[in-house]
Amino acid sequence: MYLLNYVILVHLVCSSCLAINSCNVTIEAAVGFTKQVTSPLINYEDIGKEMICWYNIRVKQSIYDLSIRLDFDRFSVGHLDGDSCNNGHLQILDSKHSRVNDELGYYCGTILQPRLIVRQTDFMRLIFTSTNTSTSVEWRFTLRAMKKEELPERFGKLPEYYPGRIGAVVEGTYCETVFQDCREQHCYVQSPGFPGVYPRGINCRYYLSTKTPLIRMYIEGLFWDAFKVDSRRCENFFECDIRQLTDDCPYDYVSIYDGMDEFSPPIGKFCGSGDFPQSIIGTSNKLFLEFVSSRYGPLL
Repeated sequence: MYLLNYVILVHLVCSSCLAINSCNVTIEAAVGFTKQVTSPLINYEDIGKEMICWYNIRVKQSIYDLSIRLDFDRFSVGHLDGDSCNNGHLQILDSKHSRVNDELGYYCGTILQPRLIVRQTDFMRLIFTSTNTSTSVEWRFTLRAMKKEELPERFGKLPEYYPGRIGAVVEGTYCETVFQDCREQHCYVQSPGFPGVYPRGINCRYYLSTKTPLIRMYIEGLFWDAFKVDSRRCENFFECDIRQLTDDCPYDYVSIYDGMDEFSPPIGKFCGSGDFPQSIIGTSNKLFLEFVSSRYGPLL
């Protein structure tokens, strides 16, 4: 096995550096600071070997409830073959529970457009693995620590006035989320990390309730921006077709039920992108949603 900067217990802790091009680094992030992280240079002697490169991202203590934002403009690690990653992958671990992190999946492939990762956490670990390293393996991302008001797509323009907007995550889970009193305030059901790329290997359960019967759900905004679940498996138009909205979902999907859980009458199963139903109305005061993503997938 080939490990870049292989001494794990003695590694670089970077709080003031603005650019990082080495591996096995702990990065301290704070509001107002931007750091760019680039994959290390691949030398001739590295080709064909295994490379593992990790970054620990730690947000400095703050009075604000901060999120970590990663803007990827380069990513080429392994390639997606059906439901598996060959020759390499990226894993992002952002739960404080090790059991939950063990279940999170992997990204692989090549991006042709910038991609956004958002995680509502104060610690994140990124692990890039290449099992057959070549000069085409690369990544580059910009790191920021952001306040809620800097992410209005997720938290709204005035997050302090609508604390229940995105629900409450059940302790000990990654994304089991409870929404209450959705008639008194709008409840926004979002994939984890919205408006960025959602995590791999998750099974999210969303419980929505109102005080009175009839609960209505609809897609807010342009459908091609608001609902994209496994719409493509890669960005190359010649290799991957765009999946139109369908209920034939082999990898990632959203299922909606008219009631309190998955044993309630099903309303529909959805994946792809397209003309989502304008509104879905439950017959009681409860709706249940399940969002599932496959363990391996593209950074899309």
